[in-house]
Amino acid sequence: MKLTKKMVKEFAEKYLSMEQATATPCIYYHDGKIDFSHGSTTWGTAEPVHHGQANILADTGTLSAFSYERTKKDFIENLYHHLKSELKKVEEEA
Repeated sequence: MKLTKKMVKEFAEKYLSMEQATATPCIYYHDGKIDFSHGSTTWGTAEPVHHGQANILADTGTLSAFSYERTKKDFIENLYHHLKSELKKVEEEA
């Protein structure tokens, strides 16, 4: 699976636009695809995440930590490198 900065920017924007304090968003890998799960009562949790079938590449804590970067650009850049590293680990295990 090829991870692009455009994908990461979309994930970051989804995360930054969330308003529900109790949500548990994550970015996950399942069945050859990378996606974002809102983990909220409004948007729900992605089925593979809910059923424990997905590999979590960035959990709520990771997203929160990166969101405190100085700029949105830094957030996206650091998240991109983190996701790339995690994706490599998952693909090596497969």
